[in-house]
Amino acid sequence: MAATAVALMLPVVTVTVAEAQIACGATLGPGGTVVLTADVGNCTGAGSPALTVVGPVRVDLGGFQVKCTLTDPADGIEVVGRGAKIENGSVRSCGNYGVKLAGDGTHSVGNVAARSSTGHGVLVESERNSLREFSTTNNGGAGVAVNGAGTSVVDGVATNNNDQGFLVAGDGNKLDRVGATNNTKEGVLVTGNGNRLRNLSVTTSGRGGLEISGADNKIRSVVTARNSQHGVSVLGSDNDFKEVAATHNGSRGYDVSAGTGNDFRDCSATSNSGDGFRIEADATSLKGNRSVNNGGDGFEAGAVTGGRIESGWAFENSGLDMRDTNACGGTSWRRNGFRTDNDDCID
Repeated sequence: MAATAVALMLPVVTVTVAEAQIACGATLGPGGTVVLTADVGNCTGAGSPALTVVGPVRVDLGGFQVKCTLTDPADGIEVVGRGAKIENGSVRSCGNYGVKLAGDGTHSVGNVAARSSTGHGVLVESERNSLREFSTTNNGGAGVAVNGAGTSVVDGVATNNNDQGFLVAGDGNKLDRVGATNNTKEGVLVTGNGNRLRNLSVTTSGRGGLEISGADNKIRSVVTARNSQHGVSVLGSDNDFKEVAATHNGSRGYDVSAGTGNDFRDCSATSNSGDGFRIEADATSLKGNRSVNNGGDGFEAGAVTGGRIESGWAFENSGLDMRDTNACGGTSWRRNGFRTDNDDCID
């Protein structure tokens, strides 16, 4: 007997948005696919979502927008259940969030713009979600706030938000190929642990560019430029930085003021208004870093213990190229290249 092929297909529900069909406050899912063919709005009612999406379900916004009223706006799209997929549209002028990923997680959001929410553009409360090819602009909170664990945030931008561009309070998340520009506070603020940041561009923030106060985070291939305060601020422990460039920032390139055991390799500080690297935390290790043309010292180590600065080079800084304010009592200087220093113990 010949085998019979059986195709199993999820139902595709194409919905024309009208008052009698999908209105503000509607629930989509679980199950099936919903494709919008017009805008949803104007949604009102503070504290209630404009739309609730219950996974598993695929919601294709079809290039249209969910929009809220300027006065007493509803919140945006709340995603609950598990494994919902939201794509191809925008959310505008809503309340506490544009998109909220809650429930059991593993949701996916792609090609979605969140604009002008009173709170965060995208708020991630659940675990193991995916956010990709997105933009968050002019939101009253952070562009993207990740409170859950294990979420991947890839290929997006956060611009002109009133708090951070990206706020990562959860653990074990990934940011890759994202940009933060012209946000009022830090471009990227990481308070969680064990996160991975790679290929970031952080520019023109109202405060510092990148601030790390959590522990065991890995930061690779980041450019932080023209931010109002420090390019990179470190207050946590055991964080690992490699190939980070801090340039033309309004204060120091790197300010390591708290925590222990942070490591910097192959990083650079160029043309910052203050010191290139200021180290005021114990057991900080620097190897192969460069500091050129900064307004303060190239490298400065304070009254710390267990520090190491090795194979670095510093030239043309307005202060000293290398300075130790503790007579090398807590920092080992080895095989560095420089022109000016304050103590013969610096090698």
